[in-house]
Formats: sequence, structure tokens, C-alpha cells
Amino acid sequence: MTAEKQRKSRSRRKRSGRSSSTRTLKTTSRYTSLNKIGSGGIGTVYRAEASKLDRTVAVKEINAVFDIFAHLEKADIVGKLEAIVKKQAGLNHPNVAQIVDFDTKGEYPFIVTEYAASGNLRRLIDQNERPSLEVVLKYFIQILSALKQAHEDGLYHGNLKPENVLLDSTGNAIISDFGLSSILDRKEQQNNQVYVGVGTVAYLSPEQFQNPNQATVQTDIYSLGIMFYELLTGKLPGRRSPMPSNLFPEIPKTFDDIFDQMCRDDASDRYESVEAIFDELYCADEVLE
Repeated sequence: MTAEKQRKSRSRRKRSGRSSSTRTLKTTSRYTSLNKIGSGGIGTVYRAEASKLDRTVAVKEINAVFDIFAHLEKADIVGKLEAIVKKQAGLNHPNVAQIVDFDTKGEYPFIVTEYAASGNLRRLIDQNERPSLEVVLKYFIQILSALKQAHEDGLYHGNLKPENVLLDSTGNAIISDFGLSSILDRKEQQNNQVYVGVGTVAYLSPEQFQNPNQATVQTDIYSLGIMFYELLTGKLPGRRSPMPSNLFPEIPKTFDDIFDQMCRDDASDRYESVEAIFDELYCADEVLE
């Protein structure tokens, strides 16, 4: 490229307001990457522009699975992925991330969802000050509501963590990545830690350490219980951690009881359903106040 052409190219990029790192995603020309949001054991997420709709979206490119488990048949993974994506797309709930597109024809399959402009719950947990009890209860109820609908529809998350609870432009919680942790069967995994991903282990129920792909009502309840403690206290709970109200007296003791029953080691000792958690919340005067 001549010096004159390079100068004109830089000028066009400057006028468009995009950096030289802007690129078209490998999988499609319909979406143009604006920036990388993050990556995990399954793939990479980009903030992207839908070319024909002039809309900002999130594109999850399912690439890491094929890099880590190159011995597997792509068609098998894509088939399982398609079934899972269709199930989540069928969930009609304001606190579940809306799937707007899905494609398997490119080099890698990709899922397109609404873009969560306010990040995720990790940002809220990592800030210097703890969120107010009202904010914690708002997100807790929104997540419970989404899980209730999903469980009634026979869909379980299996990998709930703050990074999978997104915050939309109005500050409401929306859950993403339902069921994606079950794309691979346990017998297919040569390294479970790599697939599960960094940051996930703290939220796994005890039974998921035996089978990381197990997803049930009780595994989702356990994971949310860990997140609930973390939102209330700013810390992950350990075996000898004090109850939330022992750390901060303004926290209702009902929250201690709810956390405790959500995170029992034995799945049969946890709440049977999300509805049971709602019942306990709404029966506690200190919570309603």
C-alpha cells in the first residue's frame, strides 16, 4: 500500500470513529465486531453491530470448545448446541437474555443476544461499597423469577455465576447462557477444569464436582445461594464463614436462613423449588419492610 493510500485509510477510520482493531467476525459478515467483551471455556463474546438492523448486539462465538476438544465431531456439538439455544430462545421472560439470531454455517457457530449495556453482576460485587439491601433483593428476586420460569419449562442453567447475570441499560438483571455447560458429555471431557472455566468453581454445587455437567433445580439453587451471599457481604462464603447478619447486623436473619438452605451440601436438604424460596421471602415481615 502506498503512503497516500495509507493516509486515506487512516482518515476513513478516523471519520468512522472506529479503531483499526475493528474487524468482521470470523463467522459472519452480518455482524461487525466493535470490541471483545470477554472469553471463557466455550468461546468469545463480542459487542457487535448488526449490519442490516443498525443495532448493537452481543455475539458469542463458540470457538474454544472446538480448539480444546479437537477430537470431537463438530456436528455432534453443533446438534447439542442448537437444541439448547432453541430452548432458551423459547423462554419468554424479561429477565432472560433475548436470543435474536443463531447460525452454524460459518467456521464457528455463534449466538446473538441482546446487548447488556451495564455489564454484569461481577461489576456490582467488585465495587468498593456493598450494594444496598434493596438492590440485592431486587436482583435476587429477578434471578429467582427467571429461574422459576426456566425450571417450569424444563430448562436448567448449570453454570450460574455473576458473569452470566447481565445488567441491561435500565439496570435489570438478565440471565444468559442457559444450559451451555452441557454441550459436552462428561465422558468426552479430558480436562474438566479447562472446560468449566476460570471463576466457575466457587459456584458449583458439591454434586457438580463429581459431574460438572449436571444441571438440576438444586444445582441452580446452590449456585444462586453462593451469589446471594456474595452480593450481601462482598465475599465468597467458605466452610467456616459467618452468616451474613453476623458480618453486617442490618441484614435480616431471614436471609441467613435462606442462604443456609440454598447451599446445603446434600441436594435433598435444599429447597425443592424456587417457589419455596419465594414463599419464605414473602412470609418474612423483616424482608417485606
